[in-house]
Amino acid sequence: MFITFSDTPASKKIRWANTFTILLSLLVLAASPARASETRVDSMGGQTSTIDDETNNLDLFLDGNPAGLVLLQTQDRFDISGQWGYSNSQPSGPGSVEQSFSTIARLSDDSIIHYGGLMIFSHPWALQVDSDVLSNQNLLAANYSLEPENTQQYRQLIRAAFDAGIFAFGLEFSNVENDQTFNAGLYNSAVTVQSGASGENQTRVRIGVITTFPDDLDDDDPRWQTGFVFETYLGQVEETLNNNVFYTSLFTLQQNTATTNYYYFGPELHYEIPGTLIVRFSSFMTNYDTSFLQTVSQTNAQFAASPTSHISQYQTMTNTGVFHLTLPTSATENFKLGGSFTAILTNNDFIGTGSAEDVYFNADHQQLNGILGAGFESLNHYFWGLQLRTQNYIQDNQAAITTTPTLTTTDYDLYQVALGGEKWLTPHFALRASLIGEMDIYSQSITANVLNTSGTVGFGLKDKGFNLDTKFLLGKEVDFNNSAESALLLDAEISGTFFL
Repeated sequence: MFITFSDTPASKKIRWANTFTILLSLLVLAASPARASETRVDSMGGQTSTIDDETNNLDLFLDGNPAGLVLLQTQDRFDISGQWGYSNSQPSGPGSVEQSFSTIARLSDDSIIHYGGLMIFSHPWALQVDSDVLSNQNLLAANYSLEPENTQQYRQLIRAAFDAGIFAFGLEFSNVENDQTFNAGLYNSAVTVQSGASGENQTRVRIGVITTFPDDLDDDDPRWQTGFVFETYLGQVEETLNNNVFYTSLFTLQQNTATTNYYYFGPELHYEIPGTLIVRFSSFMTNYDTSFLQTVSQTNAQFAASPTSHISQYQTMTNTGVFHLTLPTSATENFKLGGSFTAILTNNDFIGTGSAEDVYFNADHQQLNGILGAGFESLNHYFWGLQLRTQNYIQDNQAAITTTPTLTTTDYDLYQVALGGEKWLTPHFALRASLIGEMDIYSQSITANVLNTSGTVGFGLKDKGFNLDTKFLLGKEVDFNNSAESALLLDAEISGTFFL
């Protein structure tokens, strides 16, 4: 059936009105924030450099500044997510099968709670309340001889922010509890562990401030934002380990590691030309000291009581620059280009005991991370992109107390290529997929070179009142130096947002 229109004045008015309505709808849609989740980005290969998404738009809120909460272009909402990971290594042995369960999406970047829990916006105030759980099962313990352990992490957060015009202020309280249980096995070649557990509880307070200028902005005006973040612990943080161990007889071993003088702070800068360019720079410092206390119920050749002593000083600086660029290539398609560079400089001095505290061991590491990606998008129709990621990690360990200091170096490099995209089959349903190849290259004392290949699929659902995103990953790791050593990798994520 064909419908024709005559060029009468009335029909022209109707056609112009319809055209204006369609264009206005498209402009409103293009100007609205891209509402989705970290799971959406992960299901397309983790292409953080190019994908347009509210969880990936370089907002200072995503950098951990609580003042950014009140500046989000969103609405009252409830976000919930979950992730399951599984690894089965060959040849089999202690810790060869590992699993993790969490209510956190993107476990590799879980140091900051972003969108999560209940978020309420009542101008000029904003409030966020969240809680999550992480459980790791059958991991190889770092301080025992290849014996597995189970760890649990519980986090709670309350975050509030106030918009005072040119300035926004934020305050955040968080609590993190970490618990570990150790399976029976070896402590070292001479000592066995019958049972053991450790626990740590951290309560932190973080403040943030953001200023936006110029202060009288239209939606399409370029803008600057500067921010500052400061965080510290409330009280002393102690990790307590209690073990029932056996040497020549059964005895108890207790170790207390306390963290003091903890400070995290730094400035950040954000520049945006809406719809075209976003640039962000940040420089964050972390500092803390640790002390150690050991008690044993029975002194022996392996363990002796040790009074409280200052054992280490830790400082790190993380400098990051990121950009996202959007250029229209046609009336319906955009070219996306983005990248980032991060330099992490860390110094950890281990302190000797006695009448004078001397640095007897020093571990310095430098890490350089680079990302570059490009892609094409048609809003609400499709996206595809290619991203390259590199990481170079060097750690120098120096024993400084000896007459002739010894120096050992660990060098670890990572190279990754990710190709992925999405296709909206209907206005409410999208399919997503990616292919990822990664080479992990070790040198010096570690000789394994690992090839990691994986593929992901996922889907997205969206409507006026909710979003739902999923990701499923199947991968395999192979050691180039010994092809018999490999690992099967499985991972699943789900994220949901309900707008209130």
